[in-house]
Amino acid sequence: RPMDTVARFGGDEFTFLFEGLSTEREVVLIADRICQAAAGPIEVDGVALGVTVSVGIALVNDPTMAPETIIREADAAMYRAKDQGRSRYELFDEDSRRRASERIELEADMRQAVERGELRVHYQPHQILKGGDVVTGVEALVRWQHPRRGLLTAGDFMPVAEELGLAVPIGRFVLQAALEQLASWRERKPDITLSLNISPHQLRDPALPALLSDAIDIGGLDPATIYLEMTETGLAQDFDSALRALAELKATGVCLTIDDFGVGAVSLARLPELPVDALKIHGSFVAGLGSDSETAGMVRALVELGHALGLNVIAEGVETLAQLEQLRALGCDAVQGYAVGRPVSDEQFGAQLVAEVA
Repeated sequence: RPMDTVARFGGDEFTFLFEGLSTEREVVLIADRICQAAAGPIEVDGVALGVTVSVGIALVNDPTMAPETIIREADAAMYRAKDQGRSRYELFDEDSRRRASERIELEADMRQAVERGELRVHYQPHQILKGGDVVTGVEALVRWQHPRRGLLTAGDFMPVAEELGLAVPIGRFVLQAALEQLASWRERKPDITLSLNISPHQLRDPALPALLSDAIDIGGLDPATIYLEMTETGLAQDFDSALRALAELKATGVCLTIDDFGVGAVSLARLPELPVDALKIHGSFVAGLGSDSETAGMVRALVELGHALGLNVIAEGVETLAQLEQLRALGCDAVQGYAVGRPVSDEQFGAQLVAEVA
């Protein structure tokens, strides 16, 4: 319509201003049409790319409402749509208002979390399924000791950190803290391995290989005991760039793992190109074990695929001993989850090592 306005707000965000609409239904129908129009694949350089659209709607009944407030409310509703699964729309309401207020507060606090020393690294053990079911390594998991909300997991704040451009500095903190801790544990358990999550933002950080090498040298560590984990979805975002980054990291001597395997978008034909050492099966497959034979068949196929490529296969999200035993029967090499151990602080895991040696 001639009176409507469409503008690019920045990056991949666009703003639509519709005037003269009298009902909420009219707005919802327009939002639904926008989602449908962008739902199909888009061809770029001969490659079909899937596109999702998240729409946030702010209804304005007060003509004195400031434009900044309108945009902020629509933005809050858009993030709620993203949280609900994308390719959908959400209306701004009181719940959105509360979430927006919490997000603004979280953003302000997060910018100072590193400087205040509020970040923590916890460690979740994993064990091999051959040779005595012993704990052979840990995964480093970032936590935030928030001054008011208590201990927050990565899922509570890392998505916001990524949007604020804080994923790289937080990742550097975890890397340095975890490698220092690994060096202190080597005396009691020389063969212990450490897994570190590397976000797509970190993978694109040109300083990462040098930082990694420096930390390994300072700690006198064996790089072969260090595993860097990248999600399959993250690798698929820009496969060729990921290949180059992985090659640089591999040159430092560390091992590489594809995390959340089985739910991403890496082509099986290109999987052998990745210089990785292990696959970590997504927990959603593990959760379905015991409920149907199809899930067990899929897990077996993933294990056999990994072994055919010469890779170790780890299953995450293992919560019961029954799941653990079924994974053993399916040929899985190692497991991680509550059935093995919950994430604990460095002090707690250190105490476990002391007890194990004693």
